[in-house]
Amino acid sequence: MSKLYKSKIYEVLLPVLVASSFFINSAEAALLSLTDQLVLRLESDAGITTNAGGQVTAWADQSGQNHNAVASGIGPLLMSNQLNGNPLLNFNGTSNSFALTGSPLLTSQQFTLFAIVDDKRTDSLFREVISNWTPSTSINSVFLGTTGSISNPKVRFTDNFGGGTDPFNTQSGVGNINTPTQPFVLSAISNFGNAQVYQNGNLIAQHTGALTPRDLASQFYIGKQGTYAGGEYWKGDIAAILVYNKALNTNEQTQVLGYLNSKYFGFASPVPVPAAIWLFGSALLGMIWLRRRK
Repeated sequence: MSKLYKSKIYEVLLPVLVASSFFINSAEAALLSLTDQLVLRLESDAGITTNAGGQVTAWADQSGQNHNAVASGIGPLLMSNQLNGNPLLNFNGTSNSFALTGSPLLTSQQFTLFAIVDDKRTDSLFREVISNWTPSTSINSVFLGTTGSISNPKVRFTDNFGGGTDPFNTQSGVGNINTPTQPFVLSAISNFGNAQVYQNGNLIAQHTGALTPRDLASQFYIGKQGTYAGGEYWKGDIAAILVYNKALNTNEQTQVLGYLNSKYFGFASPVPVPAAIWLFGSALLGMIWLRRRK
């Protein structure tokens, strides 16, 4: 192979490699611009206030919507440099929680929740990441949490999906969470015609039909089941919670997941399939052209 031919190959492939890098690394920038209907953005490296004992007393919302988290009693312990250099908030499962200011958090029945968590349960009880449960809203409230076995807990995404009014999975949860003690991205979407739950971007459960209408007016809490006297406190760590007041489409979900993966797990998101096809096609056409010119 001549030096000239090698040079031409390099000239063809270089733009492809640059474009690949753009698609792979654009996820973080996409989240920064994906602010439409972003109503809650809690991240462990920003807006944290702690007391002398290292317990978090306040967690400021970075979405600009002022849904700030204020500790209800004893706040979780802040553990620095835990997840790709980012802190984690450690919830003890008995008393750590936050109340969000600025209700209502959601105004649409279509919404998307993301949370970076690990589940260190030692029992099969209900445990909640986020919830607006009250005695009056009860089965019509919004919550996202887990239940079931220590090694493979399941997800409860409202009472209608894995909870008390789900006729197929009554209070047993849906899907299966793998390696729950290792941090993962838990996400859930309420859409017009269905609802889904994901672990690390992989679909683990789908609800046929839209969720029954949720009562959205009540105050939201982080780390427990709203104002429920039994608590259902989260036991494990939380690094981030993002809430969108709309159902994100597939491309938007990929962008957010890519951002979270890059920041908290240190790896870039894969090139989207359409982009991968375009890049491969560009390289292939370039090689064919060079061979014909040779």
